[in-house]
Amino acid sequence: MLSKKAAQNQHAKKRAEERFGVILNTTDIRKIVSCIQEKRPNVAFVKSLSNRVSVWTVDFNNAIALALYDKHRKNIVTFLPSHYAI
Repeated sequence: MLSKKAAQNQHAKKRAEERFGVILNTTDIRKIVSCIQEKRPNVAFVKSLSNRVSVWTVDFNNAIALALYDKHRKNIVTFLPSHYAI
């Protein structure tokens, strides 16, 4: 059985491929998490959904996506197309 963090990681990779045609590996996810934590120029805070999850815009491989970030697990929950209303 997968841990919650591993399940989130697997889900995020699957959604990135499904929605953007981008195949991400664990290292790619870690880089995106690092960008969010360091508030680098290729990410932008959108809003908080709860005390644990926040929404960020992320630019990867020329695709703009909404990334839901879990600050307790330091992981990406999922990727959504930028037109999703959250």
